[in-house]
Amino acid sequence: MQGEGTVDTNPLYANGHITSVDEPNKSSMIELADESGTDRSSWVKDLADDYEFCIVLPLEKGKLSSRSEGYVKKMRSLGFDIFIYTNIHEDEELYILLRTPLDKLKAFADNSNFPLILDSEEIEHRLKADGVEIAHRPDIVSYRPTEKIFGKFSNKPEHFDLYWRDPGMEHPFREIVRLKLTAVILESRSVGGGQSLKIRRYLKSGWWKGCFPLHNRSTTDVVEKKWLRYPFQKLPLTDMKNYFGEKISLNFAFMEHYTFCLSFPAFIGLPFQIAVFATGNYSADFLPYFSFFIAMWSVTMLEFWKRKEKTLALDWGMIDFERNEHDRPDYQGDVIPSFIDGSPMRYFPSNEQNRRLCLSVVSIVGLVLLVTGVVVGIYLMRYFLAASDGGPLSDSDAQTLASICNAVQIQVMNYIYTFIATALTDNERHRTQTQFEDSMIAKIFLFQFVNSYASFFYLAFVAEFVGDCEGEACMSSLAINLAIIFGTRLASGYITGIVLPYITYQMKYRKTVEKSAGKISRPEREFLLQPYDVQSTTLDDYADAAIQFGYMSLFVSALPMAAFFAYVSNIVGIRSNGWKLLNLYQRPIPKGAEDIGNWQVIFLTLAVVAVLTNAGLTCFTMNVLDSVSESAKYWIFILFQWVCFFLQAVIMAVVPDVPEEIEYQLARTEFIVSKLIDGVDDPNTEDEGGGAVDAPITFEKYPLFGGNYSTSNKHMFTGNMH
Repeated sequence: MQGEGTVDTNPLYANGHITSVDEPNKSSMIELADESGTDRSSWVKDLADDYEFCIVLPLEKGKLSSRSEGYVKKMRSLGFDIFIYTNIHEDEELYILLRTPLDKLKAFADNSNFPLILDSEEIEHRLKADGVEIAHRPDIVSYRPTEKIFGKFSNKPEHFDLYWRDPGMEHPFREIVRLKLTAVILESRSVGGGQSLKIRRYLKSGWWKGCFPLHNRSTTDVVEKKWLRYPFQKLPLTDMKNYFGEKISLNFAFMEHYTFCLSFPAFIGLPFQIAVFATGNYSADFLPYFSFFIAMWSVTMLEFWKRKEKTLALDWGMIDFERNEHDRPDYQGDVIPSFIDGSPMRYFPSNEQNRRLCLSVVSIVGLVLLVTGVVVGIYLMRYFLAASDGGPLSDSDAQTLASICNAVQIQVMNYIYTFIATALTDNERHRTQTQFEDSMIAKIFLFQFVNSYASFFYLAFVAEFVGDCEGEACMSSLAINLAIIFGTRLASGYITGIVLPYITYQMKYRKTVEKSAGKISRPEREFLLQPYDVQSTTLDDYADAAIQFGYMSLFVSALPMAAFFAYVSNIVGIRSNGWKLLNLYQRPIPKGAEDIGNWQVIFLTLAVVAVLTNAGLTCFTMNVLDSVSESAKYWIFILFQWVCFFLQAVIMAVVPDVPEEIEYQLARTEFIVSKLIDGVDDPNTEDEGGGAVDAPITFEKYPLFGGNYSTSNKHMFTGNMH
């Protein structure tokens, strides 16, 4: 199917073919073989297997609105293959099954320089034909010279065989590639061959009821079996990437790395906590040593994550993803000639954007002051309720009540703030999704830091001075507060992320099955699943991990076993999140990601602040230094933090952010793509006198691994080319 869009007919859906978008007919649905969902692999193959996306539009009394009719006509006119039918009962929804013809995929991939993995054997064959042999040195680089090489797609016939294909396929556009390209085509500006559809906005406004890729149940069964073997086996990150895309998979890769590293403080901190409980001493002499260990551990964990992150970016073809990222569908601006090449571009004045950023800052400061006031109010309540101050409750009961109120306040305020932060960030008019998310990350962290930790800072460093507690009692209150809020946050996450979606799906499914006598199509069944917003969900997941990291590190002296709670919680969370993604949620639209963005900075900031908080706890809240003078305490406080800062800096300097072999492979990629796709001349072309001259290929970004071809390292990548 090429060029013009088509509308399919199929014997299974003999009455589902719509000849006019004004008068949709009732579709004859087939009955699924498995109603219980226990054996998804036995579902009857239906027409949906031949399509990639499902878009669900609302019907009004069995008819499309003029707006929805416009969407359908646009999809058909722009060359998509579509199949349209109504739901099985009451004509509430119109289902559009959509796929992108191969020619359209090729053209858009070429136009957008979409990166695809190259065929290793074909690269080697072509290089040898040009007299190029790249030596494989596994002692230096574990990658083979032509392995994990990604290059921009070229639609030229001579380049087509360069791209790797799944066995049995005649083209390189496997399922995940088709889904990513289709999503980009739907959302990209029409000047680049896209449809300029703002999917997230349409879903929020109710103009669309759903938009999701269709699950491939034969694949999900395989991925689920591998996933649920964790933690006894590593997560199947490659399989996850090939099904969900890089953005979601990178989040799970980070959580796997973080959880593995947590095993060290978890099992070291547990005996420390047992000793605290056994002695009843929350200011035990050994606690400062554990906080020092956490300070070193946190930076080491983050440094090794940088290395793994870069390795995954190479393996998944995400290097330079952010530099080549498309504009956000919601990005607004005037269309003007480009300042660089004169082509049409959208431009939003920087001075106007700065004005909107200032508005966001003022709004966030106001919200931070508001939440600070709420926390102060909670502890004023505690003060008046405590028996030591003439109140009706014991001190421990008053603290428990205050902690519960604080836990509820944290969840409610975070929920409200997320909507406000999203609206503020939308108003700032960021061009790319990465820029948008980096701005959201800054807002989320600033607010949640105050919202989540204000009560802890009060108990640790203020309560004693205002007479709310004394020394040991402050540490005990801090431990109680940490345990209650930490546990409440984990419980609420499981309830909202797993329990509620499961109940919602079961209720919707039973209601639909009762009305349709069990005869519903697979797209209708998947529409009953919870929608998965990749942008907001991944931001929430990283935020939860960052807040957990803060609970575990900032006040580790108060509750050493917090690391153990975090470790167990993460293992359960990784497994349960995998199950819910594959069973309770619609398949996410796959998105790319090069790194975890500003979250790396957030985690490092927490690691640095943790040095200050634990030094403060040791010197001013705990009673381990009661025998020394006040001036000595301040000197110990300064010495403790600067020794930690120095050692953290040493760790960051000693551990390279990018593994050496990744640098080599990136340089190899630059050379191979330049030669085989860009058509750069051979490095040993001859000048007029018959002598060899240097090629225009250079490795300016990788001077230590080949540098310029005129250096003595010339043959490091090319071997002997004479």
